[in-house]
Amino acid sequence: MKLNKKIKLVKSNSIALNPILLSGLAFKELKIKNFNVAFFDGNPETEKGRIVMKETQESIIRLKNLGVKSQSLTNTFLDIKKINSFIND
Repeated sequence: MKLNKKIKLVKSNSIALNPILLSGLAFKELKIKNFNVAFFDGNPETEKGRIVMKETQESIIRLKNLGVKSQSLTNTFLDIKKINSFIND
């Protein structure tokens, strides 16, 4: 991943990364240490859904280890803190 500071564009050499991981890596490059997610309900009824859920949780853990923390504004399958945006502003 490379950050072009002149035009603030983040580039990745892979399209196979989980979207949460890709976004989190961009946030890390931009020195953003926290991000919120919403509507990560997951689909445990299908094999593909379970795989995506597992990859997403692994991405959250990897980002946390890199210093990028996440929290959810809605109920989620992810093992992250849920916040109430009306109380935790």
